[in-house]
Amino acid sequence: MLLLALLVGQIAAVPRINLSVSRFAAQYGAIRSMEESNEDPKTPGLKAAVDDLKALEQSFPNQIKTRSGVVVRAGDGGQAKVSALYWRTLDALTFSASSGDALSDIPTLMPKIGGELDASAAVKAIQKALDESRSEFEAKLWPEGQKEVEACIDSFERIPEAHRDSALRFILQTAGIATPPKRIDIRLVPRMAGPEGMTVRTSTGLLVVIGLGKFRGSDFAEVVLHEATHVFDTAAGSDSLFGKLRVALKAGNRSAFELEEVPHTVMFILAAEAVRRFIDPAHKDVGASFGIYSRGLEPIRRVEQPILMELAANRITADDAVRQIVSGLGSLDASIDSRGGGILQTDAPMEVLSTPCRRTF
Repeated sequence: MLLLALLVGQIAAVPRINLSVSRFAAQYGAIRSMEESNEDPKTPGLKAAVDDLKALEQSFPNQIKTRSGVVVRAGDGGQAKVSALYWRTLDALTFSASSGDALSDIPTLMPKIGGELDASAAVKAIQKALDESRSEFEAKLWPEGQKEVEACIDSFERIPEAHRDSALRFILQTAGIATPPKRIDIRLVPRMAGPEGMTVRTSTGLLVVIGLGKFRGSDFAEVVLHEATHVFDTAAGSDSLFGKLRVALKAGNRSAFELEEVPHTVMFILAAEAVRRFIDPAHKDVGASFGIYSRGLEPIRRVEQPILMELAANRITADDAVRQIVSGLGSLDASIDSRGGGILQTDAPMEVLSTPCRRTF
């Protein structure tokens, strides 16, 4: 208890959360979302852009090589899995570029994506899609999309700063992170393909991209805190709660799914609890409200929730919490779906990319 109390005292300042909007990111997010959902836009520019992205996907090789040297083949997991990895990589690279001009630098930095895909050809296809759809996007989709994003930013920033700081401090203290980054940059887009969160490394540091989708009010506040926690985790050392959990899970030969989703579920729980304690007492977990827990994480949540509340109350140490969580998982082996229940495995794109990228929600 004394060590935790000392740690709490060391967190002198919480990070500033900077929410921003980008037309470039919003445009790419929109046409990629249309492509992924097989939409057929009725206007010629948007239709041409979606068709270009569909054609790009058809050109994806049937295997992709991770940074660690593992080759993922379509013959093993299906072409859809390989294509998803290529898209995750291209999405991350495009969002990290932040402008059309910066896209042209990607082939120089990464001539081959996943060891197979010609980056120059892929970037040209994306740039062509952006050029073809720009005028229609700016006229038909961007005005309303920009208002939507700015309304969410205003709503979040109307939460008293002291409440937002207390929510962040609660997460940092419970997770044992004494030295967080000074700033969390989050870019919001009305739509994006795949899950609603992605963290990418840019030339100026880490950037989180969030697709608003269905999240509003306290749900949106939880998503922001959840994504900030992913950045805390990236910057934290192995002595954080997340680092300790990964070490213990590896030592216990737990599954790859658990290695990814046990710390991830901690993030869901802590972000939701932070919102309840400091922003909206009536808030319900996004994981419960939107069915995320039910897609493979509910058994993990049941194990972790009471243990994390004991940790937050300073009644146990982080080491105690880790031991209890890993022990509790052992008694639930039959009920944990190692396939992930539709939850995206977020470490995969970090291995594919030479620049770290992570799906986070």
